[in-house]
Amino acid sequence: MNVATTPGDTVFVRDGTYVETVNFPASGAPGLPITLENYPGERPFISADGGVRQQLVLMTNRSDVVLSGFELGNMVATSAYTSGAVIVMGSGNDISILDNYVHDLSVPDLAYANGRCIQVRGLSPTVPSRTSPSTATKSPVCRDRRQRRRGQR
Repeated sequence: MNVATTPGDTVFVRDGTYVETVNFPASGAPGLPITLENYPGERPFISADGGVRQQLVLMTNRSDVVLSGFELGNMVATSAYTSGAVIVMGSGNDISILDNYVHDLSVPDLAYANGRCIQVRGLSPTVPSRTSPSTATKSPVCRDRRQRRRGQR
């Protein structure tokens, strides 16, 4: 799934279980996002298969990207700082995380972490970020209808 590298690229992912960490290898451009999206009518599952993994989707210093229509879960993480189903780190603008279903995340021995659904960690003091709140419990289920990070250009 880590194949879209040109602004405006869209990768449609078919149904199935994908045991991997998805990295967005490049940024899109204003009005031409790089999009990773479910094939219409299907919901692919990005899974840790019950194993230890820190992220299922990682966006580091990316702008103009979209993640839409996935199920993500079955993950055991060991770091409260860098773990979650979707991690957005560094500087970036116009990141959209839409219509995903996140479940069964755990962080053993770190009760305060609660298994993170979506974590945004900006590293630039000049780029504000906004996301809609997500809920998490010890076995979290997060339904994100619209998670969005917008910054100034």
